[in-house]
Amino acid sequence: MSSGDVKILAVGDVVGERAVHDLSFILSAVKKKYSPDLVVVNGENAAGGRGLTTPLAREIFSAGADVITTGNHIWDRERDAAELLGSAANVLRPANYPDGDPGVGHTVVDVCGRRILVLNISGVVYMSKETAGGDDMPSHALSGLYETAERVLSHMRGRYDAAVVDIHAEATGEKLCFARWLDGGGFGVAAVWGTHTHIPTSDACVLPNGTGYVTDLGMTGPRDGVLGIRAENILAFSKDKKHVKFEVADGKTVLDAVLFTLDGDLKCVEVKRVRGAAPDPA
Repeated sequence: MSSGDVKILAVGDVVGERAVHDLSFILSAVKKKYSPDLVVVNGENAAGGRGLTTPLAREIFSAGADVITTGNHIWDRERDAAELLGSAANVLRPANYPDGDPGVGHTVVDVCGRRILVLNISGVVYMSKETAGGDDMPSHALSGLYETAERVLSHMRGRYDAAVVDIHAEATGEKLCFARWLDGGGFGVAAVWGTHTHIPTSDACVLPNGTGYVTDLGMTGPRDGVLGIRAENILAFSKDKKHVKFEVADGKTVLDAVLFTLDGDLKCVEVKRVRGAAPDPA
């Protein structure tokens, strides 16, 4: 690695308030070890496992995030989302929600004198094409994945030096296919990472044209439970078909992340898995 490299740390979905509170401790240690130049954190599950609030977003930024991405659960707290997305340029929601929805799906950040575009987008396979809003709030219909990405990246051409993408999606094949398309599309995409499934995948790699890739970052949340939620809640819902309130699980907070290293030409040259942990809860 050379002094001209740019390091981008992508942090998996933060689940629950305790994980938000622990993020400062964990990120401090991770940043000390790896010295990332840009930190992108997915925060859509921060508020009790579903949604994000302004105070929690502020805490995530204070912990060391430069950009917060989200996903389908951003609308679970509709009024919080409208306030937050309308006032914070570096809190994103998927770009393929309607233009009339609060917020934006991309931002450009100065990183070591280079303009890095961060794009947040949602997959459509196995993802609800319409996410209901709360009472008296609108629904949010997803538009096409590829069409939206091409529209944003083409519109922003010349205003960024490299792009990185958080694809919030369920289907592994959709994530990889989308990344391969971006890698060969001449859009200057340096890294693509998946979020949403909360399971870290072992396929971190550099694609043929210099795009770093991983199917899913994993999550930042309690190691016990199922995907950050109490196992008994998930069993009641999945096995017994009961309607139950999901509660964030107990246990030590662990952080799953991936570090992408870009060379002087902003091509990815290394993709490394990173894991951190908070102290055992008292």
